[in-house]
Amino acid sequence: MTILALDTASEIFSIALGTERGLFTFAAEAGNSHSEILCDAVESVLRCACIERDAISLTACMRGPGSFSGLRIGFAFAKGLSLALGKPYVSAPTLECIAYTHRNFRGLVIPLLDAKQKRFFCGLYREGEALTENLDIDAEALAARIPPNIPVLLTGPAASLAFERLGNTAGFEEQRFIIDSAARAGNARDLLNVITEQVTLNKSILSTGDDDFSAPDYARPAV
Repeated sequence: MTILALDTASEIFSIALGTERGLFTFAAEAGNSHSEILCDAVESVLRCACIERDAISLTACMRGPGSFSGLRIGFAFAKGLSLALGKPYVSAPTLECIAYTHRNFRGLVIPLLDAKQKRFFCGLYREGEALTENLDIDAEALAARIPPNIPVLLTGPAASLAFERLGNTAGFEEQRFIIDSAARAGNARDLLNVITEQVTLNKSILSTGDDDFSAPDYARPAV
């Protein structure tokens, strides 16, 4: 199966293409320019893999939370490609995908996206399991949710920013916190791994176009 995974949920735009020949990736600091580079970047990755668009079996995008415009762009492209090729598309929760790589970390994993207004989209995970719903909170409220006396791994595009803001909260213990060195590498590969695992387990994940998986989860009222 050839799976095209798109991460447009943050300013770090990334693509992962999983094929029988291997993995092909692309990542860039896109800011708010996802729509300007998405099509060309996908074509570039396909050329590197030496395959045509119609060889894609499944397209995947981040469901959210994340940038409102970025999520819309990801869904629009995934749906459009799905319709054009007559192939399915699917989405997966952004924070779950970011935390996926660290499911064996012995401690608390917190994937983070900058939600602006001095807030973060984040969640608390341990051994791959979500301990909270998707959160839209500031650093002080996040600090209050972090249990004491366990190591904490901050990951995702806003990991360093969160570490800085958490450092200004009461009771902050710097030695407990680790910043993922690959936090700003893009998360399309993680999305690809999550979707591939779900397909392998034969879970019913393919979108019919009218279910909860076919639209973004903003974790905040969209404006």
